Amino acid sequence: LSNVRTSQDALQAMLAHCPSLECAKLKNITGVKQIRLRSRSLVRLYGDLGDLSELVVEDAPSLEELVGIHLPSGRATVKIVSAPKLQVLGYLGKNVGPLVLRDTVFDGGILQSTTLMCSVKTLAIQVPFSEKGHTTFVAQLLKCFPCLETLHVEADSRSISQRVAPESWDMTTSIRCIEHSLNKLVFEDFGGEMCQWGFLTFMLEMAKTLKVVELYCLKGEDCASRLINILSSINRVCQDMEFLFFTSCEPVNGLYLCHCCPRRCQNENRVSLMDTLKHQKK
Repeated sequence: LSNVRTSQDALQAMLAHCPSLECAKLKNITGVKQIRLRSRSLVRLYGDLGDLSELVVEDAPSLEELVGIHLPSGRATVKIVSAPKLQVLGYLGKNVGPLVLRDTVFDGGILQSTTLMCSVKTLAIQVPFSEKGHTTFVAQLLKCFPCLETLHVEADSRSISQRVAPESWDMTTSIRCIEHSLNKLVFEDFGGEMCQWGFLTFMLEMAKTLKVVELYCLKGEDCASRLINILSSINRVCQDMEFLFFTSCEPVNGLYLCHCCPRRCQNENRVSLMDTLKHQKK
């Protein structure tokens, strides 16, 4: 559903009362500031949700994937009340708050938690590298997802366009998913800034089960060739790690690949670099 103006009630009724609807992709929808999702059949919901003020998943027993592009820029409140099968969630950011996951409340600082989202295996976040406190934000957010296997990281636009001072990750406390379950890291819009290197180095040194790292370089093939030498010098906790390098003219938003037309979405969003830029330390 794209390029239409509709009401909040009409959109919610469509999602709730189509008994065979399994996948919905929303793009350029105007007139809707809030979505309160109730659907017994919906499995995947994708959308450009930057204009929302609130996204509430009230009752979605079949929902497995919820991907909202531009959610961080819209400063929306996100509440997951009932989605027991949810496996893919994104994009979350520091401006998405408060984030309510059942009775776990996350407001960008110290986690107030009684229940964690163990079903989520893939998470996409926008990291505000340009803001003070981004290390606390990332560390506390990841504690909400103890069984996470794949992490997508999108750098905020300011840290890409401006030089910002890096924060130290040395004081970050133990994070269960990083130490025990995370096996894939996807870094979107990687520009090689020091603040981004700090995060990447922390992950490589702490993630004991990490096997694949995908880096989507803004500066193309020359940047990727230089990164290989730098990555080789990091004291990685997992030695059989594989690095894959890509380049993209536009933001990757790699999770925004619906199951209806994944090949077309992928061709629009990213182009792989040469196979010779793949690197694996023996």
